[in-house]
Order: sequence, then C-alpha cells, then structure tokens
Amino acid sequence: MRTITTPWKPGIAFTAITISGAQAHTEVAGRSVGWSDLLIHPFTGSEHLILVLAIGIWAAWQGQRAGHWSLALFVGATAMGTVLGAITSPSAAIETGLTLSLVLLGVMLVRPTRLGLPATLLVIPPALLQGQIHGSHQMYQSLSLSGLGAVLLGTVAALTLSFGVGVVTREGRMRTLIRGCGAALALASGWALFAT
Repeated sequence: MRTITTPWKPGIAFTAITISGAQAHTEVAGRSVGWSDLLIHPFTGSEHLILVLAIGIWAAWQGQRAGHWSLALFVGATAMGTVLGAITSPSAAIETGLTLSLVLLGVMLVRPTRLGLPATLLVIPPALLQGQIHGSHQMYQSLSLSGLGAVLLGTVAALTLSFGVGVVTREGRMRTLIRGCGAALALASGWALFAT
C-alpha cells in the first residue's frame, strides 16, 4: 500500500509559527544595537527572513537573468525604502501593504510560472515596504552609512542563500514542498490581514 504524504502540512505549521511571531526587532529590544545585530537581522527577523526566502526562491525559479535582476532590484529598493522610512513618519498602511505582498509572494510560489524580465519589477513594492518599516524603526533612526551597509550586506547574504535553495528546488519533490510553503504563506498572511 502506498502512503501519500502532503507537503502542505509542514509548510502550514512553519508559516503559522513564523507569522505569529512576526515582530522583526524584538531580539534587540532594550539594548544598544551594533553592526553585527544589523548584519544578522535578515536571518533573525522572522518577517524579513520569510520575505527574503520567498523572493530568493521565486527569483531562482524565474531563470538566471530575471532572477539576478530580481535580487538586485530587491536590494536597491530595500535601501531606498530604508532611507524613505527614516525621513517619513510610520504608517499602519505600510504593514498592511507588506502583508499583502506576502500573500502575493505565496501565490507566486504556489503557481510558479516564468514571467520573464518584466516580472522582476514585482519585487520592488515588498522591498520598499520592508525598507520603510526598517527605516521607521527606532534602531534605524540614527543609522549610519555603515549600519545601512550591514543591513544590506545581510540581506544580500540571505538572498543568495535563498536563491540557492530556489535553484536546488526547481524540480522534483522539494519544489512541491516549497509550493506547499507558498500556499501556507499566502493563507497565513491573508488570515493575518483579517485577524487584525
């Protein structure tokens, strides 16, 4: 007798756990923030990690040229969003926009279609919103050029790793698992929109 396993269950569990604790900066609350904190934030801030994983994997599935453009646009838009967030006042609409972006990214992972070079522009809104959230956060208010560099360097490292995951999971069973995680991401993010 053949056992049928579903990749959706681990994906739903993982995403539900990470979305429920999506406070990116709690790990540094109450103490001064150093360069190393900023460097590792893309790996320790749950919403940042989920976003970077989804972008990197999706970019790898788009092919080499479109994938590399997606990563470059994401990093550039994150930098612009961080500066924009530091000079403007925070808005609840930014968080809502980022959550909507996570729904879209989840759907893009569920239905992975090569969309070509114009589709690389899809990474700009979530990157700008993510950057604005960071720029408006207290630990970024006195951010030096070196600190911004640390955040961006950490983002590049996380994107590179997630792009590698995307390359490995382009085909086969792992792709099915990633698609399950994409569905869970879309569902959990959609639930988060309506639960608040």
